[in-house]
Amino acid sequence: MKLTSSELQLFEEIRNVRLKAAEAFGSHLFSGVFRATADIYPDPAHFVYELIQNADDVEADSVEFILDKDVLYFKHNGKIKFNITSDDNKPLGHINSITAYLSSKDDNTGNKIGKFGLGFKSVFVYSDAPEIYDDKFWFKIEQQIVPTLLDHDHPMRKEGETLFVFHLKKAKKAYKEINEKLSHLEESMLFLNHLKSIVFNNKLTTQTIKYEEKHEKSKTIGDINYCFVTLESPEKTRKLILFKKKKRLFGEAVKSVKVALAFYLNKNGSLNTKDARGISCFFPTSDSFDLPFRCHAPFLLTSNRQNIKNDPFNKKLIDILAETAVEAVKILIKENNDKKQPLINDNIFDLIPTSLTGSYAYSSFNKITSARPFFEKFTILLKKEKVFLTWGNRYCNASDVYIAGNEDLRRLISNEQLAVLLNKQECGFLKLSARQDENVSKSRFYGNPAS
Repeated sequence: MKLTSSELQLFEEIRNVRLKAAEAFGSHLFSGVFRATADIYPDPAHFVYELIQNADDVEADSVEFILDKDVLYFKHNGKIKFNITSDDNKPLGHINSITAYLSSKDDNTGNKIGKFGLGFKSVFVYSDAPEIYDDKFWFKIEQQIVPTLLDHDHPMRKEGETLFVFHLKKAKKAYKEINEKLSHLEESMLFLNHLKSIVFNNKLTTQTIKYEEKHEKSKTIGDINYCFVTLESPEKTRKLILFKKKKRLFGEAVKSVKVALAFYLNKNGSLNTKDARGISCFFPTSDSFDLPFRCHAPFLLTSNRQNIKNDPFNKKLIDILAETAVEAVKILIKENNDKKQPLINDNIFDLIPTSLTGSYAYSSFNKITSARPFFEKFTILLKKEKVFLTWGNRYCNASDVYIAGNEDLRRLISNEQLAVLLNKQECGFLKLSARQDENVSKSRFYGNPAS
């Protein structure tokens, strides 16, 4: 460890400040503060997400978890290393942040799960004195906030790596909960910026799980970037289309935000529009718009990181997500218009809100997780754009789409003949699957001609 005299002095100053704070909170008058923090999270192993997020924040592209019966190791190859500042510095140093409560290194909006925020404190449910090693600093954290320098590096750490060591208390219970969390990280990298690989080695079972994220066919149309993503794990391979959009904000503490939507694909390459995918803020929350694609934005979350706050900033983000969803559908139509099996067909009725029930009901419109913004923007899309697929794989406006009462009629009259009969430039019979009756009802809502 090669610390400068200035760094050593700062470390000692921070340690002394934290010792005084720990002494105060050790009093019976404040003894519930630390326990209350641990009780915030319904998921005791929440700190796993915190570690992954922080690794991404410091530009790591791979991380590794190693779990033994009484210890957890976590290491990453992040480019940004631990630093230290005075406590009144802006931004705060990493060591200042990780030894403080409700502190964030360089983000004052509260919309990041990482930055060694409150979420990291959930690790103290499992370990009394986490150890941290990188190329410069070797230290442990005691009493949840007190940093103590260590006199040697860890033998498991290689040069350039950052290593966390958690000696587990109540080891049997801790092992079980952490193993469960680390065994299901299939989508944990989806909305991160740098991380592409997570390896989990279980020393007891000798099992190794490798999660990988691969991007291909990346394209940019306007202010939206999209690509095909493959999420690989031993149990399952998931394929999806990921749309990302960056938008400037005015009158907010942050100048711009990045949102994303993930559309999942079936094994045959078609869109999976049957399963609600929920809302993420880097990682999944407990909230959902009841839409068949996952929505991500840097939301302001409740203290347990599970729910979206009913806040004007979040409402702006939801409006941006709704705009992005409409643009994503238009891109999917445009990019697949010449294929024999377009991605957007009559599944458009499943893909977007087309009824006033459930989370789209008027009674739900005041909830922060209401799908009303999506409903309103998709209503305009369906009425004005060519989004309805007809036989012959051509898209038409709602006013130019007709429902064939039966298969014989559809086979008897072609789209071209129908256009001549109705004196229109183009029109056609809506290409329906076996869910025809349901779709006919929905299409009428948007003003389609009767069958």
